[in-house]
Amino acid sequence: MPSGEQSPWNSHLAASNGERFTRRLDSWKEIASHFNRSEKTVRRWEENEGLPVHRLLHEKRGSVYAYSDELEAWWESRQSHNSVRAGPLNQELHQPELEAAFAETAKSDAETFVPTLDGTSETDGSGTEERSPGSRVPTQRRQVIFIICGLLAIVGIIVVLAVGRFRSSALQRSSSVKIRSLAVLPFENLSGDTEQEYFADGMTAELITELAKISSIRVISRTSVMRYKRLRKPLADIARELNVDAVVEGEVLRSQDLVRVTAQLIDASTDRHLWSETYDRDLRDVVSLQADVAQSIASAIGARVTPAEDSHRGSTRRVDPEAYEAYLRGRFFYQKRTTAGFNKAADYFQQSVRIDPRFAEAYAGLAKTYDILGTYGILPPNECFPKATEAAGKALQLDDTLSEAYTARGIARTMYARDWSGAERDFQRAIRLNPNDADAHHAHAEHLTNVGRAEGAIAEMERARELDPLSLPVNGTLGRTYRDARRNEEADVQCRKTLELDPEFALGHWCLGVTEVAEKRYTEAVTEMQRANALGAAPMYTWGLGYAYAASGDRIRAKAIIEYLKKRPDNAYIPAYYIASICGALGEKDLAFTWLQRAYAERDPVITYLLLDPFMDSLRSDPRFDALVRQVGFPQ
Repeated sequence: MPSGEQSPWNSHLAASNGERFTRRLDSWKEIASHFNRSEKTVRRWEENEGLPVHRLLHEKRGSVYAYSDELEAWWESRQSHNSVRAGPLNQELHQPELEAAFAETAKSDAETFVPTLDGTSETDGSGTEERSPGSRVPTQRRQVIFIICGLLAIVGIIVVLAVGRFRSSALQRSSSVKIRSLAVLPFENLSGDTEQEYFADGMTAELITELAKISSIRVISRTSVMRYKRLRKPLADIARELNVDAVVEGEVLRSQDLVRVTAQLIDASTDRHLWSETYDRDLRDVVSLQADVAQSIASAIGARVTPAEDSHRGSTRRVDPEAYEAYLRGRFFYQKRTTAGFNKAADYFQQSVRIDPRFAEAYAGLAKTYDILGTYGILPPNECFPKATEAAGKALQLDDTLSEAYTARGIARTMYARDWSGAERDFQRAIRLNPNDADAHHAHAEHLTNVGRAEGAIAEMERARELDPLSLPVNGTLGRTYRDARRNEEADVQCRKTLELDPEFALGHWCLGVTEVAEKRYTEAVTEMQRANALGAAPMYTWGLGYAYAASGDRIRAKAIIEYLKKRPDNAYIPAYYIASICGALGEKDLAFTWLQRAYAERDPVITYLLLDPFMDSLRSDPRFDALVRQVGFPQ
């Protein structure tokens, strides 16, 4: 058990024969309660460390059961092993037992041993010495002696308490030395209702956001940790894959307008519980609840929180429960990263701010959704980006410490308004407020690509990958960023790493395809682009295939792609930039610049990649290209 914790069970003696009392525990819940741990923890112990749990095959009482004496024996064996492995600092100090023993000893000594006037001693009659009638101590002196003994006992207790506090402090300091990174694993939904999954996922994401504001620790982003949802895997393996020192596990139970959150912090290398707590709150106080949990975790690992970071903790303002529920549903659908998901997310965020017009986080979520609808070409840019700017502005009017709102406004500024300096300020502010936000680093990298700062873009994308190592979009975009910097070998390696994470990821194949084009391996490029089109329906993948055909000299298929894009399939917005680049690869420069002028007029977000995009290389020697660069207004 962690230092300072008592044993998770009470040992009982049978009155008749002194044998240990055995109790049967008939569910995971009872077993977890026996250890004062979460169900997730005891399930992991059973799977990875041989916790003695039995399974019922025919009875209807439950799927598992265990006996308390077997659990106790297992725990004692485990503790013995851990104490040998971890050394003295991991040994337990059972402070309550020591205090009681010390007090009992002092009391016994005071009652059974009293010095006499002649230097001999007397007992209470239970020993072998006989009392001497003339050797009794006067009452007043006896009282003085009792007082002295009592004072000595008190001093002893104080010493024990001080030692306990010192050891506890030492343990915390030893933890704080090595806990420099952590991951919040997906919280478990205890409601039994699968419709409440969005709520547990949302609470996970919100806690990550709060912890990510602390610059002295590295916090893994939501995308990577969600890959472990319902995946039973040893914590040590998860920590190694995410490169973290500790993990946070938790459970969420919602009942109408009440919420219970149980969280525990675990040292991944030793499976030692560093901290745990249960919070019962009104749903209206859920924003401050997340801040409280984050603060407790930071304190448990001794993380340094700057005064500025402390002032940016979650608002104490109460939130309407219906507005918060709509907000979490919006986040849930946003993370699906599909056209239908983004549209549903926008609907829920709008519903949230209608219910609670002062809910800043919902405005920030709405702004991010409009950004992605415009960036992905799901809706025309002049329909999405102005709405994104407006929603981000409202969020910042209500709370100027929201990193997500600055990121959302920065994206609209760089992709649509072409306000390069304003975008840079927004991204810098977002990262200062939330240094662990992979999305902010990702968006800043895209901006740096836009303004021609290739190496800076790579540094930011590598930081985003460090914070979100299993994110497919982050890994794929990093590969494309290497390509834009003309670091083609690294681009090839990174795109293949992305496909190792998921061989069916369309962007991964597109990423590899553009790298093959850059290396003039056109047959392989066409194959990868065809694969991307088979897996994803986005116009970007069709554009990549058209360009690969054109670069390889297959004019017929390339022109067929152009005609397909011009028809705007499924009423999608098709960036004019796509058609321009294919025309350029075909050598049709006049047509290419005609389409580029259209892209400029429509505020096509893809034109912001003009400076570094290798797909524009066939047009760079033309004087009209430099004129277009000046027209777009890129910084000099």
